Amino acid sequence: MSNIKGFQALTILVILLALAGISCNAVNVPFLATETPTSTVTFTPSPTPSPTLTPSPTPTLVPTATHPSTGIWTDEQSDGSSLVTDYDNQYRFVMAGGWTIIPLSAGDLSEILEELAGEKPELAETAELFKQLDPDVIRIVAVNNDPKYTTDGYGTNLTVAAIEDQFASSMPISLLTGGFEQSFAQNGAVNITSESRTNKKGVDIGIIEYSQNTPTATGANVDVRARMIFFQVKGKLIMITLATHQQFSEELFASLDDLAETIELMK
Repeated sequence: MSNIKGFQALTILVILLALAGISCNAVNVPFLATETPTSTVTFTPSPTPSPTLTPSPTPTLVPTATHPSTGIWTDEQSDGSSLVTDYDNQYRFVMAGGWTIIPLSAGDLSEILEELAGEKPELAETAELFKQLDPDVIRIVAVNNDPKYTTDGYGTNLTVAAIEDQFASSMPISLLTGGFEQSFAQNGAVNITSESRTNKKGVDIGIIEYSQNTPTATGANVDVRARMIFFQVKGKLIMITLATHQQFSEELFASLDDLAETIELMK
């Protein structure tokens, strides 16, 4: 029974992360989609924003020898994509260009927030909301650079979360996928699809796609389509979720499919 309760709590957390706004609505970060951060802020925007750009199947990876062995790091690749490495949880993947990636490593988060609030006083409230995020759980928040994907108070966003759960991190991915699908339906998600497979790097991944009507800070109700990729590593479940307006999902989810094939567990 304790495992069932733990799984239900995990499912609720996933839905909150994806659709209740930790990644966008509650944090309210659409301003990042329209401006390029200054060089003093440790964001890693693509130099040539292109929301439909997909990473090459075999990108030339930039060496990361100068990086420490902790935290989240991003490295721009030769094709404009970014190699994202989580040294704390020992995995990496390649993310398409056209996104502003905000790694939430504990050591850098405070400095990023101070820079944002100092340069733009109107963002002080946003900075305070960011401080509520646990960098050990929320590894990355990314927002799309194209302002067309931010409407009605909701901005297209991608989050990466690392949930410590021995039960969810050890059960077969196919069973976990089925459990998520059932729990999402019970929590109001509709048009749910799911699959589990092994990617090109030999990593077992699950994929859930679903829709849900989401209220925003502007008072609007937005039909959101979300796709979540999840995999297991060292007692944790890593969840990569892209959420966007229903009408943009088809064009944006293609890049997430490419991302799924680049997920790699580090030795």
